[in-house]
Amino acid sequence: MANPNEERSSVNHYHKLAKQVLRIRLILPALLFVVGLVVESHEHIISEHSPEYFDFILEVGLFGIIGPAIIAAVLTWIARKLELLATAHEKIEAFNIELERKIQSRTAELENANNELRQLDRLKSEFVSLVSHELRTPLTNIRGGLEVIIAEQNGIRSSAADETVTIVQTEVNRLIRLVQRILDVSALDSGQLQLNCGPMLLRPIIDHIKKESLSFDEAHPLQLELPSPPLLVIADEDRIRDILINLLSNAIKYSPAGSPIILRLKDCGDHAQITVQDFGVGILVNEQPYLMNQFYRGTVSRSIQGYGLGLYFAKKLIEAHGGKLWVVSEGILGKGTEFHFTLPLDKEVD
Repeated sequence: MANPNEERSSVNHYHKLAKQVLRIRLILPALLFVVGLVVESHEHIISEHSPEYFDFILEVGLFGIIGPAIIAAVLTWIARKLELLATAHEKIEAFNIELERKIQSRTAELENANNELRQLDRLKSEFVSLVSHELRTPLTNIRGGLEVIIAEQNGIRSSAADETVTIVQTEVNRLIRLVQRILDVSALDSGQLQLNCGPMLLRPIIDHIKKESLSFDEAHPLQLELPSPPLLVIADEDRIRDILINLLSNAIKYSPAGSPIILRLKDCGDHAQITVQDFGVGILVNEQPYLMNQFYRGTVSRSIQGYGLGLYFAKKLIEAHGGKLWVVSEGILGKGTEFHFTLPLDKEVD
């Protein structure tokens, strides 16, 4: 955008040039007429013994009147064009001033809107954190009470009561995990989640998940493709466990019984690449750009229990480690999905 001061300077410059041209238009033709008259008088009257008055009048008319008149017309045209240029620059100057005013007004409105959004986001985070904390305490107490009931009265209750208590315990644990996930997401969004990163091996975490955290059996055999020697990454052990459990749980949920789950680890020089591959329903190509958005659930996944927070949380955690998460899927049943993520690699160990 042009500077208003520069536009004003151009306007003044063109007005000044137009006035100068108009002055020249008055002076130059008169000067040319006088010069033509003097020259022709000297040539046809003074120098000749028998003057040719017809030639004198003809040449004075041509060089002293018609020529200067043409020059005056050209200079008038130039002056008008300069005035038009000055007018155009005046309009540009007025437009720039109005545009600058509107930009400042819109910028102020956007700044106010951003401030309001930041305040609403802060209030939302505080509200979510408060409600989640308030929910977690009674849920934890309920879970503890159920564990006491199960421990002290095992075998006394009827089978129906046992089944009911088991269902309640399962649902309470699910709600506790959901509340913790909401708290973690809120902490991530506000930049308050602390990571305790250090050198760690991935194989012990994978073995722990395989044996205790998830039920990998004949329905979903877990196949490991790990390098030798093992890789040492820089990460928070607890958070990497959360990420792997999330990705492996999704692979189980969206895969048919009998299909394997592959967990692959690869050395990529300055980082390790971890892949979780299934052979399930896959993810539609047009839904993949939105897959890791908060609360987003794809067409296929809507029929399966979930909240749309797992992949969002995993992506944020991986990015907090300095890595990235992406998905590869053709969206074809049976070809499944591959989730890849990277972690900074420390060094190889023997």
